[in-house]
Amino acid sequence: MSEWNPELYLRFEKQRTLPVYDLISHIDLKDAKRILDIGCGTGTSTRALLEKWPNAEIIGIDNSKTMIEAAKKSTDKIQWILNDADKDPLPSGKFDLIFSNASLQWIKNIDDLLANAYASLNEGGAFASQMPYGTSMPVNIAMHALSNSDKWISYFEGFNPPPFYREIGYYYDAFCSLSNNISVWETHYNHVMPSHKHIVDWYKSTGMKPFLDNLPDTTLKDEFEKNMLSEVTKVYKIKKDGNVLFPFRRLFITCYK
Repeated sequence: MSEWNPELYLRFEKQRTLPVYDLISHIDLKDAKRILDIGCGTGTSTRALLEKWPNAEIIGIDNSKTMIEAAKKSTDKIQWILNDADKDPLPSGKFDLIFSNASLQWIKNIDDLLANAYASLNEGGAFASQMPYGTSMPVNIAMHALSNSDKWISYFEGFNPPPFYREIGYYYDAFCSLSNNISVWETHYNHVMPSHKHIVDWYKSTGMKPFLDNLPDTTLKDEFEKNMLSEVTKVYKIKKDGNVLFPFRRLFITCYK
């Protein structure tokens, strides 16, 4: 894929950070001396970890150079490393907490990563993650329907890119043979968006990005985005105050070693 756009991603920083703090509030660790944030992006989640555990050694890793560069500008109290968790070994040493915010859905070799993450925990340490579950979301359904329409099928036939949305039971199964202290839950957020265009802008910085990257030129990318806006307008109703509610389902899991 092409490089990520930190500016576009951060346009919805407030909404994206809500599940970060929700997840952190469920982590039952009195102290964490060493923390790893997998898929740190621009570092929003990593800085939230620093707020909770200000004396910890914290490492943030991401496979996007532009995201890591943006994170480095935010603070020098965190070690930022360009690392593809789908291919590269995790940073060496043991951790008290391994955290992942909205990144596991981008990992193809997820079983290997989860096993390696658990092995990298200290006894009593925690793995904590949240991820979107987009399969049932109207915006995701609309995108796949559009890509399979007569107009666009020639560009997307056989196309099966990330994100890889997996049911929450999948993650439970990955850990249940290793630990008997696992919690899994869902939260449905309803983000108040000023317009349908804001929903498209949100999604083109994440789930729609691989589809846009697959198109060969800017003209087609712009046309696909306009078609998506038309589809999104059909499935999300404008509320009385002119805003649009954007329901967003997220999956959460914590596991203790």
